[in-house]
Amino acid sequence: VCLVNNFRSKIVHKKAIFAVLTNERYAHLFNEAELNAIQAHIPWTRKFREEKTVNKNETIELVEWTRANKAKLVLKPNDDYGGHGIYIGWASTDEEWDAAITIALENGDYLVQERVQTSKEMFPMLDAAGNWQMIEQLVDLDPLLFNGVVGSAFTRLSSSELANVSSGGGMVPTFIIREKE
Repeated sequence: VCLVNNFRSKIVHKKAIFAVLTNERYAHLFNEAELNAIQAHIPWTRKFREEKTVNKNETIELVEWTRANKAKLVLKPNDDYGGHGIYIGWASTDEEWDAAITIALENGDYLVQERVQTSKEMFPMLDAAGNWQMIEQLVDLDPLLFNGVVGSAFTRLSSSELANVSSGGGMVPTFIIREKE
């Protein structure tokens, strides 16, 4: 069986969709239930540029606010993969973060996004000597839906802040355990 996404799926691949969903300018496009779901599940995101915007009912100068709040922010390209061009504020020195801001502004197609707390769990892993050790790993669990039903999950583990495979993360099997009926 070969499943191919149609071109409508590309809009979800563009991370800028989060900037539309979380921007108060577009709130009128959604009903109350949709706004509640967005607020509960989508991290605050903005197209990164020189502008005034709103964060938690406060008007901010986006670039300067980003510079001052690196501990809770990430800068990422709108349309890239594999961790390319991602700058993690809480893992950056002030100098690295300033350089990331310059790169993002010059590129013109970056987003700034609030940090999402990720789960870290202990997993058995083989070390270089072939011994098993319990190692803390970041867990990236992405449910896969078909006709609105979760059928499985795309799961990655990583010992770094980035879970993608090209940045050192690894795909792992996912088991959905249910009671026998």
